[in-house]
Amino acid sequence: GADSPGRPVERFETILRLLSGPAAEDVVIAPTADGGYDAIGLRRCPPGLFADITWSAPTTLEETVRQFSARGMKVTVLEDKWWDVDEVQDLELLRGLLDSEGGRERAPATAAALEEVGLRAPAQA
Repeated sequence: GADSPGRPVERFETILRLLSGPAAEDVVIAPTADGGYDAIGLRRCPPGLFADITWSAPTTLEETVRQFSARGMKVTVLEDKWWDVDEVQDLELLRGLLDSEGGRERAPATAAALEEVGLRAPAQA
């Protein structure tokens, strides 16, 4: 999830809501467009739960859901997909987010880092 800057706070609020209460899910996963996920909430994390999952692959989400379900966990995957920055073209999505109204405020450290390395123009004062 560290490579998914500026994700909406509502994603986390939804995860927390679904993990709470008497009919709560065991696991809530926020998917990304590339087949992975940018956030996961767990009510419990048994040893080895994440073992043997192929990371940074188009099948990461699918493998995670299958493995958790096989352990008898109730898994919910949010409908809305976010994105993460894995490839050069993903930087365009990131720049678009940062250039949108309120975008810089959603990911201030990311905006500053991109400015520092010359991948984004400094903010106007």
